[in-house]
Parts: sequence; C-alpha cells; structure tokens
Amino acid sequence: MKHRYDAYLGGNLKLLFGIDLSENELSGEIPAELGGLVELQGLNLSHNNLSGVIPESFSGLKNAESLDISFNRLQGRIPQELTELNSLAVFNVSFNNLSGVIPQGNQFNTFDTQSFLGYVTVLLGIFSSLSFDSPWSRFWFYVVDAFIYKAKNLFCFATFKNLEVNRGDKERLDCPAVYAYFRKGKVGDWANYLTPKMAARIHQLVEDKFKDTGLLQHDQ
Repeated sequence: MKHRYDAYLGGNLKLLFGIDLSENELSGEIPAELGGLVELQGLNLSHNNLSGVIPESFSGLKNAESLDISFNRLQGRIPQELTELNSLAVFNVSFNNLSGVIPQGNQFNTFDTQSFLGYVTVLLGIFSSLSFDSPWSRFWFYVVDAFIYKAKNLFCFATFKNLEVNRGDKERLDCPAVYAYFRKGKVGDWANYLTPKMAARIHQLVEDKFKDTGLLQHDQ
C-alpha cells in the first residue's frame, strides 16, 4: 500500500495480505480492528507517532509473518497473547516506551535483542526475561561472553606491546624509550632506564602518598 491512494470499503480490508504505513507521521492509538485482518501476512506501522498500547487483538493475526511497530511512542507491556502467532518470523517493537517482562514461548524464543532495543523500561524487561532458559536468553549470554573475550584480548598487555607505535627503540628527549614500558621487571633494573633525578622524584612521590599507611618498609 505504500505510495498509493486506494480506498477499501466493507469487507475488502480482510482480503489484504500486507499493509505498510511506515513513515507517514501517523498519530493516535493503533485500531484494535486491525487484529481482525486474518489474511494479513505483513504489517508495518514503524516510524510514526503512534501512542497507546499494543492491541491484544493482534493475537488474531494468525497468518502474520512480519509485524513491525518500532520507532513509535507505544507504552505498556507486550501482550502475552502474541506468543500464539506461530507464523511470526519478524517482530520489531524497538524504540518505544514499553515496559514489563518480554513474553516467552513459541516464536518469541527465536527473536534476538534487536527486536526489543530502546528505552530503559524495555531493558528491564530484557533482564527479567534472562531468568528463563530459552534460545533468546542463551543467545544474550553468548553475546556477553563474546564481548568480554574480545575486550580482554583487545586491551591486554601483549596487544599494546605489539602495536607499531610501541615497537623498536624509539626515543624522545622528554621520556624514556617506548620499550621501557614493556619489559620484564627485575630488581634494580630501573637504573638502566631512569636517570637519578627521575628515580629520586618517584621515590619522593611514593613517600608522600604512602606515608603512615604501613605499606612502606620503614613504617613496619
């Protein structure tokens, strides 16, 4: 229906297989009567200014394969009745102001976090739903584990040491050579990298910061 100006009267609406009203600056509540379009396979109401709640009548869209109502101002919960839509393959309610626990069961166990991105209230529902053992929650924990693994490797000592800027014996007048920061520590080895003036300055800083803490040897 996009970019068309058609009129549908009476029962003709029930013959529609798809409706795309996205990006039309629509406002107000979603008509509950849309749930009676039993032949509908795709419904896109995204990127409008729709408010109110998600109609429970959407559970009547038994043939729906795609339902996108993202980027609106919808509030309230996601109706548990929507889990009855066994043909639903695409579901997107991201960037609304929804709250409550994300429903679990049937097709809802296959949707990833991209379907629910948005405000803090939605995230609260995501965290609550992690208590259920489902493909969705397992996928979430897999993403978190993968992120931690990549971050650990990205910021580890070996990675910084092997960066091009930190290789070789490049020296500057105002600081030690870069290799001095990536070396195996040995007792007394500082004399090969620090001037007496630098060593005295570090010693004084340690004395000033840790005096009377019991951490310095002469405080024992």
